[in-house]
Order: sequence, then C-alpha cells, then structure tokens
Amino acid sequence: MNLENISFREIHFGMPEYAESLVLRDLVLREPLGLEFYAEDIATEYTSIHLGVFNHTFLIGVLVIKPIDESSAKVRQVAMHPDYQNQGLGSKLSTTAESVCKQRGYTFIELHARKTAVEFYKKQGYDIEGSEFEEVGIPHYKMTKHLS
Repeated sequence: MNLENISFREIHFGMPEYAESLVLRDLVLREPLGLEFYAEDIATEYTSIHLGVFNHTFLIGVLVIKPIDESSAKVRQVAMHPDYQNQGLGSKLSTTAESVCKQRGYTFIELHARKTAVEFYKKQGYDIEGSEFEEVGIPHYKMTKHLS
C-alpha cells in the first residue's frame, strides 16, 4: 500500500462522504451482527466529529467522536474497510482522533471496545475500566485515556 495516497480528514454530517461512511460502518460493524442503522441512530450524530481515512478519494476508514461534556469525548463506530485492516491505519486514525480531541479542548476519551479490539486499544494507551459487558450482542469493555 502506498501511504502517500492515504489522507485523514473530517467528514461533515449530511454530506456525500458522510453517506459513504454509513455504508462502510454498516459493512464492517453492523452487517456481521445482523444489525442495521435506523434513522434515530443517525439523527443524533450531527453534533459528533466524523473522521475519515481516504485512499485517494475512496473512503477506507471512519471514526466518530461524540462530545460528552467540555472536557470529555467518546470514540465510537470505528471501522476500517476489510481490505485495509492490519496495515497500521487504525493506529494512525486513533492518533488523529486524539489530536483532534486535544485541539478541541478535550482531555479525556472513553470508548466501548469490542473484546476482540481490547489489545489494540491497550497498545494505544487506553485502560480498561470495569468488567466485561454485552453491547449489540457481543462482549465489550469500557476503556479510557487521559490526553496530555
């Protein structure tokens, strides 16, 4: 993969790239679990920050940052196209999200990591808080990180 063709940028709610991000999130996160997006799920995302990973103009990854309060945000709906997984782009997307959070004044990030992604987030400096719980029918852990 040629990394000079890869870019990270904000996706604006309601724009064509946002629609593409919903398709990608559905493919990676929802379809394997037999789930689908509902209008009420999408309607709450206008206040969130949407980040995309692009190979030229093709959207290959997405991450959503939902503000919680003035100092905290929640990372959610992280998806990388299957053809681009395990190539380090998820780590770069996570780092980009942290930079965006810092720029916007957030000092604390939380997320609900699928059990299969816990080691990935540990490598990114996140800590597990609490016990395993079920969300969308699969095991998750709450993970947190203080931004310096």
